[in-house]
Amino acid sequence: MCEMQRKEAREKNKGKRIEVFLFSLFSCLFSLSSAQAESAPVAERLSDPTKPPEYQEVSAGIGAEPQWSLKSILISPTRRSAILNGRVVKKGEQLDQEVTVLDILPGSVLLKGAEGEFSVNLLPASVKMPVKTGSFAP
Repeated sequence: MCEMQRKEAREKNKGKRIEVFLFSLFSCLFSLSSAQAESAPVAERLSDPTKPPEYQEVSAGIGAEPQWSLKSILISPTRRSAILNGRVVKKGEQLDQEVTVLDILPGSVLLKGAEGEFSVNLLPASVKMPVKTGSFAP
């Protein structure tokens, strides 16, 4: 009977050792994957699956520097704001030493810079095309 009890005890210990090993293994794998995910920038981890591969973001403004990217406009009875270059802006706010938000309109933001006033449109003009009547293709 003593031999049988030792055998049962060994089996129990073997099972516990396997559980501890698996727990340690999964803990290590999880910590490695989370550390790798934290080291990669968010933009590299997440991409828009509907964006065409040749897509290039269009920005409006004077010349190439600075480039302005208008993502969203919020207009309500109590406030007007926009997301410009990833930052929430309001009317009258100074963006840098030379550029100030003059107005936030339904489709654009009016800015004033060193070279004068200019607007950044929410959608490029090429997106807004009139519909041709009677030209439906089967």
